[in-house]
Order: sequence, then structure tokens, then C-alpha cells
Amino acid sequence: MASDGSAHSWASLPKAMSKSVDSLNKALNNDQQWQAFVDTNAITEPVTMGVQSAGGEAILVKVEPGAKTSVSTGSADKADFTLAAKPEQWEQFFAADPKSPYTSFVGLQGMNIKQEGVGIQGDQVRFAQYGHLATRLLELLREGLHGPIEQFEQDTYTEDHIIGKYVWLEAAGWGRTKIFYESSGDGPQQIVFCHTAGSDSRQYHGVMNHPEMMKKCTMIAFDLPAHGRSFPSSNYVPGNHTNDEDKYVGTIAAVIKTLKLDKPIVCGASMAGQSPVVNQSLFNPDWIYGMMAPKSPHLNKQLIWHMYSGQAYGIFHGDLDFYFGGFDARDRVGQINVKKCPIYFLTGEYDWSTTPDMSKATADKIKGANFKAMDNLGHFPATENPKKFVPYLLDAIEWIQKTREG
Repeated sequence: MASDGSAHSWASLPKAMSKSVDSLNKALNNDQQWQAFVDTNAITEPVTMGVQSAGGEAILVKVEPGAKTSVSTGSADKADFTLAAKPEQWEQFFAADPKSPYTSFVGLQGMNIKQEGVGIQGDQVRFAQYGHLATRLLELLREGLHGPIEQFEQDTYTEDHIIGKYVWLEAAGWGRTKIFYESSGDGPQQIVFCHTAGSDSRQYHGVMNHPEMMKKCTMIAFDLPAHGRSFPSSNYVPGNHTNDEDKYVGTIAAVIKTLKLDKPIVCGASMAGQSPVVNQSLFNPDWIYGMMAPKSPHLNKQLIWHMYSGQAYGIFHGDLDFYFGGFDARDRVGQINVKKCPIYFLTGEYDWSTTPDMSKATADKIKGANFKAMDNLGHFPATENPKKFVPYLLDAIEWIQKTREG
């Protein structure tokens, strides 16, 4: 591999991916997901997207009204927007079994990991409007080289054991609100599941229907106020949602108090994503889609997509305030007494938003805290692949039970 990008075998993307480019037009026109995206009256004028390496010739895909798609190669100047990266970055991105963060272009651009040479050139708004098409295009380009990525087997249950109810509570910062919560299992260990930003407790259905979890735990999962099936609170103003530490922690405390839970384990993940100037129902799920492990069952990935498409305007945006700026405990975590509050970090290997290294660095600041990286899981382990996630969770529960005083 040459160190000089111009001499790199991937410097010309159309040449490096000629096998895939030759069959791309047929692949796009036969792909159910691509056709679902382009067969819409919302596309009122042509849009051309490019994929380019090191300033060389680009792969160009043009979409026109009437669900018409055409493929060509040429100058990136012909594209409304172009996905650009260095040759060595594209080589890793289009590998048969890509590693984090090379599983998605959003991950390649980076959030907590920044890579030089990666970015969107051209019309940024057009990219935000058609980024979901670009994501599927990259997936089909990879499949054109190697075939579809093999997926793990999907868990199937013939009976659902989850019971849903509503309850009124007073939540700090929110005011009086009626929230929706679900429960399952009758085991001795109570555990409360907290959903990710802009989503809801359906993320935990696979875990809450798992036979071993139902035997060992009594599980509770709730939707934050104005999220999912919960009602807006008395203080809610549409489009003006902002989460913060007091609201988030206060709601969890209010749920525990209202449901009369006794020192439950609290399990949660994330808080991320926004886009106020484009179609959030398309942009938001596409933005987080690549945080999942490539081999996770497709139906579970579709569930994540669906949940992130279904929230009210501004909810995801407001949760982002909390994720990036509303909670910063870096100067406080070292004071945590794990005998009173055991903490166990679980992080998926494909999570480029909060990487295993980042989680371990935080765990190392807390004397006695535990950490484990999870193989073949990403940012949404409980939803992506419950079958693989539950053994990690059960180990964590056992450790917490042994560590906690009293």
C-alpha cells in the first residue's frame, strides 16, 4: 500500500470498485429499500450524488422524479453533493467485514473520533435531504464487491410477556405528566431500562421477553415525557423540548418512587442526534443507523429506524442538548462509591459514538467500577441483538448484586 494517496490503488474509486459499479444500476433498480426511498412525489427535481476518492473521478448516481435512477462516472462537479474520503479510508470502508468506525459514512466523518480527509462536498442541505439515499448507495456498493454481509439469526418469540400501563407522576423540570411504562418478569432483581435519545422503551422488548431475564429479573421500561407513548408534560411547548441532568435524573427517580421500586438496577444507553431544517423522519434514523453492528439482524435494525422516525418535532434535537452539553460529570465520577452505587460499563465494539476505549477511560476514573467491551454489538445492543446482549447484561447484574452493600 502506497503512502502517497495519488499512487494508492483506491485513488480512483470507479476503477477500484469497477465490479460493483458495473452492476450498480441494476442493483439500485432492483433494491426494495432504494425503490421505497425514490418512489415518492417528494422528489420534485433531479438530484445527483457522488462518491469520490482523493479528488479523482467520482461514482455518480442521479435520481429523477418518477423513481428514475441512472449511474455514471466522471467529475464530482456534476454532483449536487459528494461523499469524499481518502483512498485508504475507502479501502477500509468497503472491506467485506468493516470495523468501527468504517461501518457508516457518519461514523467515518466522526463524532468523538475525527478523521482528516472525510466530508461532504457541495450542497450540505441537499445532502441532509438525501443522506438516506447516500447511505443505501454505499451499502449496495459494498455488496457489489462482496455480497451481503452475513447477519446473525433473528430471535423469534411466539408469545409476548410485556404488559403496558400509564401512571401519573411529578417529574422535576417537566411538571405533572402521564408516562407510559412496560413491565415483564417476576424475578427477585428489579431493573429499570432507560431508552436512548429521541426513542422509547420498545428498544428493550427483546430483552424483556428473554426467558432467562424474566426468570431472574422484574423489568421496568418507561418512555420519557413527550417521548414514544408518554404524554407531553404540563410544561411542554411543542418544538421547544430541551433535556438536562435534573430532568433526566429526576424522571428516573420519580418512576422509581411512584412504582415503589426497591433499589433497582438502572440500565440505559446514549442520548444523541438532530436536524431541524430537513425531514427529521429521514435524517435522524439515517444518522444513527451506522452505529449498529453490521451483522445485527436486519429486522432489529429496521425497528431502530422506525422508532427514530416516529418522534415529535424537536424531541431528538432537545435530547441532543443533554447528550452533548446537559450532563458533564467528568469532574465528579471519581467520587462515586461503588459499594453504594455499583457501576458496570458495557460498550459495543461497533459503537463509534461512545467507543469502548472511551467507556474504559471513564470506568478507570471510578475506583472499583467494572467495564466490558461487547463483541458484535453497537450503540443499541438491547435492540440490535438481544440474544447476544443478554449474557453480558446477566454478568453485569450478578456483579452489581455481589458488589452492592446490603
